[in-house]
Amino acid sequence: MSNKLTSTRIDYLLNPNDRQDVKLAYDMLHDIWSLPLDSPPNALPGFIQARMLFKILGELFRDILMPYICVDLSLSEQLIHLSAAAHLLLALFSKDTTKMMPTQLYVDIMNYDDDQERIFLCCQNQGGRPSRQLLDYSAGHGSS
Repeated sequence: MSNKLTSTRIDYLLNPNDRQDVKLAYDMLHDIWSLPLDSPPNALPGFIQARMLFKILGELFRDILMPYICVDLSLSEQLIHLSAAAHLLLALFSKDTTKMMPTQLYVDIMNYDDDQERIFLCCQNQGGRPSRQLLDYSAGHGSS
C-alpha cells in the first residue's frame, strides 16, 4: 500500500464489528490525517486527487479532535485548532453544501466553535482578575 498500511490493517479499520469502538475510530482518523503528501510514482490522476482529498479531510479530523485528545494544549492552541476546523468547514461547505454534510451538522459545529471563542474572549478579558466585569460578546454588552 502506498501509505505503508497493510491490507489487513485497512480491512480492520474499514470493517469494524463494534461500531462504538472508540480506539478503532481514532486509529482510522489518525491514519487518514497521517497519510503522506506524496503519491507513489506512476500513480493515476484519480489516486492523486483522492489522496489530496483525504489529506484535507484528515486535517479537518485532526483539528476537530486535537482539543479533546491532547490535554497539554493551551486554550489558545485549542482555539487555533477549532478555528482552523471552522475555516476548513466553511470552505468545504460553501463548495459542496449538503454533499459535504447535513446543514444542521455544519451549523452545530460552527456554533460550538463560536462558543469556544466566547469562552476565550471572556478569559482574556478577565486577565486573572475575577472581580472584573465579563463582557457578553454575542450581545455586545457587559454582564456580572
